[in-house]
Amino acid sequence: MKFALLLYGMLLALRFTAWKHPAFAKRVGLRNFTAQIRTFDGSVGRYFTFRGGKILSASGIHAAPDICISIASAALGARAKGSDSIS
Repeated sequence: MKFALLLYGMLLALRFTAWKHPAFAKRVGLRNFTAQIRTFDGSVGRYFTFRGGKILSASGIHAAPDICISIASAALGARAKGSDSIS
């Protein structure tokens, strides 16, 4: 649950940064790709699509992402993202 929430927070942070910083928003518009962060077993994941200067995202596993970052477990992912404790 914490890992999924952190991934959603990542979407909010990306969108806020693009809104607040025009230079970042310009860079977002330079490329079109889909990046995915997930657990190895596929139990938790979220993908981020950068297309036409927009940042789109959905929970779950994308069928064909351009780049995929896999984490061993959701607990490890929550700890790696800076969570203070793991329940």
